[in-house]
Amino acid sequence: MSLINKFKEAFVLQQQQPKYRATEARPEISTSSTPGIMVLNASARKLIGVGVGDSVLMIDMKEDAESNENRYYITKGFKYNEKSFGMKISPSGSFMDSAFYRLFLLNNFDATECSKKDLLGNDLLIKHKKKNGGEFLKPTFKVSAEVKQYTEITAEGNIVASFAIAPNMPEQAVYSITNIQILPIY
Repeated sequence: MSLINKFKEAFVLQQQQPKYRATEARPEISTSSTPGIMVLNASARKLIGVGVGDSVLMIDMKEDAESNENRYYITKGFKYNEKSFGMKISPSGSFMDSAFYRLFLLNNFDATECSKKDLLGNDLLIKHKKKNGGEFLKPTFKVSAEVKQYTEITAEGNIVASFAIAPNMPEQAVYSITNIQILPIY
């Protein structure tokens, strides 16, 4: 059987079928294979209400958390006292936050900071040789987690869904980072 004309038919048929869109996936944040880079999938960006060029701010609530499952939060970036807070989102949905990336990859609730040396010492980053003789670092694990809107219930039973992030700032939505999964990279 000749496939010469069948490729065109298969292509046309695939284009006519309904597509599963990334916006139907669970909202997630994950570590990239490039150290320091975090990625928000399309569902998470839609949930938070950010796009290319917008920024997001990671919040570590270590002092008030009981585990890594209620430690990390994310919100839209903002200006406070004429200074911008947050990391800019690229067209791929990624943003750079090295400090959060390292803590997220380390996955040690007792840690308040983490260096590249800590990740190398725990075999969470490994050195690879470049063809030209240089080196680069690659993670041995990928960490992903669900992004959910954070709410609290007041003593009166009211649901609070917006919070002031900085003094004298308007309230805005905050999103918890939960259901953390750590998967080896092969």
